[in-house]
Amino acid sequence: MSRFDIKDFFSKREDTRDETFDVLKGVAIIFVIMGHCGVGPLRAFFFSFHMPLFFFITGYFLKKRPLGKEIGLSLKRLIIPYVFSAVCIFLAAAIRNYADNAWVDISYTKGYVIKFLLGFNGEAHPAWLDGTIMAFWFLWAMFWGRALVVFLLGKIQSIKILCIIFFFLGPFGVFLGENIFIPYCVPLGITAAGFIYVGYLANQCKLLESVKVFKFFPLLLICWLYDWMQNGMDMAHFWYPSGYVFDLLGALGAFFVLFRFVKTFCCKDSLFWRIICFCGRYSLVVFCVHAIDENLNNWLVFVSCLHIPFEYRGAFLLLTRLVITFVIALFILKVKLLREGVFQIKNDL
Repeated sequence: MSRFDIKDFFSKREDTRDETFDVLKGVAIIFVIMGHCGVGPLRAFFFSFHMPLFFFITGYFLKKRPLGKEIGLSLKRLIIPYVFSAVCIFLAAAIRNYADNAWVDISYTKGYVIKFLLGFNGEAHPAWLDGTIMAFWFLWAMFWGRALVVFLLGKIQSIKILCIIFFFLGPFGVFLGENIFIPYCVPLGITAAGFIYVGYLANQCKLLESVKVFKFFPLLLICWLYDWMQNGMDMAHFWYPSGYVFDLLGALGAFFVLFRFVKTFCCKDSLFWRIICFCGRYSLVVFCVHAIDENLNNWLVFVSCLHIPFEYRGAFLLLTRLVITFVIALFILKVKLLREGVFQIKNDL
């Protein structure tokens, strides 16, 4: 295609791309939005695997390369979208300052500027910092996690030693995040590195295609179900109720289950699966739009003002936020400067 055309994407297509991972990412990003809509009983299910799924898939396609090249690629693919999103938030906050007649002290805007310049998300929260960057922790964690994995892959060849290192690094990252103020989500990147490496290992050992996985699959499934019963993990807040390694293995079990489910039941020509696949292929755009919305809007207050019955609020929030996110993501993809310059999506769509 010479340009991005949404009609071409949703029409029946014949290509060689394995869209299984696009669908998996689409499922994960929709679950992220659902998790932020207060869907009650389903929260534990989402949080048992939805963020690890992104890190597993990233690791699955990660390549060994010079660290400098990896950092350069990640800066373009992750940090440029972060900066773009931060600028959008600054502008929206400035407009709100003006609308609320708070332009003199610009306190609302200043709070956003400080926390996004520091890129902080953690439990060791200093009193002078007005909140965290919320969902945007994911971009910094992915940046540091990828860099750490690529660095160690270039230095150490032994799989056993690497597994030991990453399984110790995970709890160390949790300790740092809970006790020490460190900007730019470095502790979150350290904890995410273990998930990325396991995804890389799954590809190297061909675990998703191998029947050998069934030898230890029951253990992974038990770990996942137990983690689910423990209300899932919360990577953003360093919450691993069953322990870092146990929760990682549980999320890996969910990854295997979902991969086989999508492989078996995904219908490439179905409009439903095409929408899920679209959300997955452009999950970074969808994520940034949703994260901007999450930072700026208080939806619970909004639905309260509309006097929507409590039992319907979750469904209303989900439908409204999905539609808004989807529409804005489509707009971004139609603007070449944003599509290619910010999100690095070229014309080979």
